[in-house]
Amino acid sequence: INTATNLVTATIPFGTQPGGIFITSDSKYAYVGYHTGSNMKKIDLNTNTIVNTISNVLLTDVKDLAITPDGTKLFAATECNGITIINTATDAIIGNIPGCNGYQDIIITNDGTKAYASQGWNDRIDVINTSTFSVIKQITGFVQPQGLDITPDGNYLYAVDRNADQIAVIDISLDSIINTVYDARLDGWGIAISADGKFAYITNSFPSNTNDDILVLDIQTSSF
Repeated sequence: INTATNLVTATIPFGTQPGGIFITSDSKYAYVGYHTGSNMKKIDLNTNTIVNTISNVLLTDVKDLAITPDGTKLFAATECNGITIINTATDAIIGNIPGCNGYQDIIITNDGTKAYASQGWNDRIDVINTSTFSVIKQITGFVQPQGLDITPDGNYLYAVDRNADQIAVIDISLDSIINTVYDARLDGWGIAISADGKFAYITNSFPSNTNDDILVLDIQTSSF
């Protein structure tokens, strides 16, 4: 989609149920996983063509992807094969954090040192060291964590707690919840914070009020 005109400019055939997608920081490539199958595709964004297929059972049911700010490592969060790490220069698998944890979303901090991955089945968020590929902390206190996003200043992680009808605010320096914002209309799934850090936009998966499919959170006032 051309973001200036909101018109579709190309369609890339993909097969059944493409899932998580992430674009490299240089805007040259996109990686796309599948909800079915055990592979990932790499797209050349200049030609909109698939240039590589990375196949491995560890890439079954990829829910979300994230790439370190330096562009060297891709983290693929799967539903039942843990988190698989790929070297973006070679597209080779260089690590795996095992576990059938129902990972839903993954995001990497602005400085690239940590990744956060929500476990929808186990009601927690894993904090991952991106150098050692190890879980260094588990943030609990959730009912069903889903979408994640980090404020532009890199200080706070906002996490959708779907079945609790709330958004949790996590201090990245402490890796702990410092605030929660409740709203009965929330059945949140994805979240995106505006570039100026003023608002968070939350998509509802099964909203009770069809007029509230996307809720807007004022970050300054912590109110919708």
